[in-house]
Amino acid sequence: MRILLSRTDNIGDLLFSLPLASMLKSCIPSCYIIFLVKASNVPLAQRYVDVDEVLSFNPGSSQQLLADLLSLNLDVCIHVMPNDTIEKAAKAANIELRIGRFTSWKSIYYNNCPLFFNKSTSGKHELELNSMLLKPLCRKDRYNLARLTNYLSERLLPLQQSQVYIKNNGKFNLILHPGSNGNGEEWPLESYVALANILPQQRCNIFLTGSSSELVSHGKYILARAHHVHNCMGKFNLTEFMDFIKLADGIVASGTGPIHMAAAFGCYSVGLFPESAHSGVARWSPLGPRVKTFTAVKVANISATKVAKVLLSYMD
Repeated sequence: MRILLSRTDNIGDLLFSLPLASMLKSCIPSCYIIFLVKASNVPLAQRYVDVDEVLSFNPGSSQQLLADLLSLNLDVCIHVMPNDTIEKAAKAANIELRIGRFTSWKSIYYNNCPLFFNKSTSGKHELELNSMLLKPLCRKDRYNLARLTNYLSERLLPLQQSQVYIKNNGKFNLILHPGSNGNGEEWPLESYVALANILPQQRCNIFLTGSSSELVSHGKYILARAHHVHNCMGKFNLTEFMDFIKLADGIVASGTGPIHMAAAFGCYSVGLFPESAHSGVARWSPLGPRVKTFTAVKVANISATKVAKVLLSYMD
């Protein structure tokens, strides 16, 4: 059975979809799994053991997408994230089983196996919600969050031997990732500055990560007020960034992709979340063996002193 899983949005969203490949392999061992992802996320999908093939999504080329789907000779298409262009192409390719969550009447037109559940009011984690899309193919007892978390931690490949390195001077290597690419409520920059200046320099190396644009919007403010912080913003592609995270000891961030990767890699991961059903910790907590989350009505209310106390306990 040849199965396409489609998830073409952000890093964290994709990360919480990859274990579906493991679930499918466990209940249909002979299946062949193809992940359709946006171009920038291809390295992450390629790093997951149970993904057999990765297809890059070009939103401006619907004809090429249709040609690709036809060439793959697919039996099943699972729309983990609804996308009109992809749903339309899957129907046009006459894929026998097309599974997707009901979001509008178009869902019924494009998908011959629509599933009815509400993510916003479920109280479940995003990974659990994604796994519900496999109900037509897998037994219900495979949807256990602990099992899914183990898949995430165990099936993401280790270092890819890039040229990335991190300081090895006996200190705790901490990543601060202040940006969220507009995908969540962010901790104030002053709080990152306060945290960086609370932590003792003799016990930790602090690295600031993010995109080149976030160096302008976030990084310069922090670096000007915490001179001992090492700037790594805009210096890594995704493969290099994953290796850098894997080499680090810990990370502090809001609910964005890097903290989810760090948690899966087993890093000490301190997540900062609002009390919100849509973007809060119940749905978007990092998953891994070393996770600590802070929540408040507003993320700005989370104390840098309390975050520092947790980090210092990791350094002991």
